[in-house]
Amino acid sequence: MIDTTDFFIPIPKVRNTQVKVEINGVDETSKILDSGWVKPVTVGIGTFNIQLKNAFGRISDKYQKGQTVKFYFDNTNKTRLQFEGRIDFIGESMGANGQFLEIKGRHKSWLLTETKVNYSAVNADPANILKAIIDKLPSSYGFTYNNVNNVGINISKEWNYVDFWDCVKELCAISRFDCRVDNDLDFHFHKRDTIVNYDEFIIEGMNHRTTNKFGTDDYQEKTRVTGIGQDDAGIPILYTAKSATEGEEKREGGPAKDTSANTVEKVQALAEGKLAELTNRPPQATFRSYGLETLEPGENMWIIIMRQKINILPRVLIHTFRFGSKRGGVRSEVIIEKEVVGINQVIENIITTVNKTSKAINVNQLEFSHNFDFNNDNLTESHGQTEVKEGLLVLSNAGFDDGTWTSIAKTATNNITKLELRYEGKDLTSSIFSFSLDNGVNFQKFIGKEALTTPDPGQSGKNLKVKIKLVKNDLNANPQLNSAAVFFT
Repeated sequence: MIDTTDFFIPIPKVRNTQVKVEINGVDETSKILDSGWVKPVTVGIGTFNIQLKNAFGRISDKYQKGQTVKFYFDNTNKTRLQFEGRIDFIGESMGANGQFLEIKGRHKSWLLTETKVNYSAVNADPANILKAIIDKLPSSYGFTYNNVNNVGINISKEWNYVDFWDCVKELCAISRFDCRVDNDLDFHFHKRDTIVNYDEFIIEGMNHRTTNKFGTDDYQEKTRVTGIGQDDAGIPILYTAKSATEGEEKREGGPAKDTSANTVEKVQALAEGKLAELTNRPPQATFRSYGLETLEPGENMWIIIMRQKINILPRVLIHTFRFGSKRGGVRSEVIIEKEVVGINQVIENIITTVNKTSKAINVNQLEFSHNFDFNNDNLTESHGQTEVKEGLLVLSNAGFDDGTWTSIAKTATNNITKLELRYEGKDLTSSIFSFSLDNGVNFQKFIGKEALTTPDPGQSGKNLKVKIKLVKNDLNANPQLNSAAVFFT
């Protein structure tokens, strides 16, 4: 949140509301009974709905799906284009109050919700990844990225048939940035809480109309998130990020999954980033005011309601214009820092359902992993007739019948109480996998692959080492290990 200690003196605005609504190029402003023009940032693209007076069905067949709708609003000459969209639905309604035409649709950037992305990047700035996937769109669509700012970090990302806007949301979550597309189809990608609109405000006694449910919702607050990635051999990598305030009550969010996170460092960043979104939740509310002409979603704006002791400079997540004869003019409705239950939540629920029916990656719900990919000797403490060669752990001489490799120690925060072994390779049925929790003083055999192992009473400690004895015999002619991992808590 931006610092709110600066003294702010608002300048009262002169309201001379000028509005025009065009449907397929025809000015239909006088027929608008009610309308809503929803302008979000990051969580999705904009939508609109219009209710037109349609006495005796005079305009019943006048408009078609796919046509363009424009909403202009300012306090001078109704030339500021606030929203341009595409008609998706036209329907008729009739009741005691008369006959009406209902028109609904989406912002002109609607194709971003109906386009799939296949793309991979290694060690790239999220801004460059965003530009790259925009460049993959047909030039005829007209999207540009003149207002995309660099993040200053490098990430790796891979998408296979993922909705374009879901990719955008991932980049925003990783970067702590916001993204929207304006009416010229230009992308805006900027760090959250960095753009303040000093021309607009909501202040009691000036333009404030109502406050709805101002407060902090603890429902989404979590104390831990487990990040799950996988190494190049497909073995999962685990890291559990925990809030400093976590006590006996453990509130789990996620898991945060990303198959392109192929190192412990990347998985740690994934988990910590998701946890940051789910802790220290900001205040949430909906404020209604007279029309805020220049406010764009993603900007911060002063809100001062003295009787409610509200004096904040929050980020606006959604700005909705309401207009029609029943409104008496243009009204603004702003949602600050609030999760929106809608299509995005539906998508997350679908993903959750898929996860329930797929094979459990971490069936024993362990928190961390110690992973070995054998691309180098960075995690090797010692070799005994073994070597790392071409991404494999193998016997160092064809004449050897066995050999032992020992890892360096990984230090846990607390004493380790549960472990599970994972590995990929061939001719390993006679090989022996062991662990030590006291930095190699004592070793204990794993019960088996993917089996939960509890340390013996004498095995206690935080310093995890792994020892692997490769054994060659008639049934295992060429033992080799592609990758291995130990999950632990």
